[in-house]
Amino acid sequence: MMRQLYADKVLSAADTAVMHQQILHSAGFRLEARYLPGCTIIPVDTLTRLTRGAAYGLSGAMSHLYSKYQTEAISWLSAPLFSLDQQYALISVTLDAGGDYENDVALLLERHQGRWRPRRIVQQ
Repeated sequence: MMRQLYADKVLSAADTAVMHQQILHSAGFRLEARYLPGCTIIPVDTLTRLTRGAAYGLSGAMSHLYSKYQTEAISWLSAPLFSLDQQYALISVTLDAGGDYENDVALLLERHQGRWRPRRIVQQ
């Protein structure tokens, strides 16, 4: 996705380099419930723990989460990656609807007057 944004001249080579460094050195990112009202935030550690359990595996872990949280869909959000000038943020979003539907996109956000606004959606 970064290659595509670079090829389209949305991100510079310096932006993609700094974003790659963020990937290598990122740890401890947590979403805050106040930014996602009406959503239950499940830490990735929970899924990791479930998939390591002998009785689960990934499909079993997902079934367990659907059952436990009584939901029809689970979304996965990545930690944001910021451009060198911090005017752009890139996040990966996956929507999983119980195996019936899955969609992966990258969302490029642009900072405008102190607020983040969608600039482009990139299919992964």
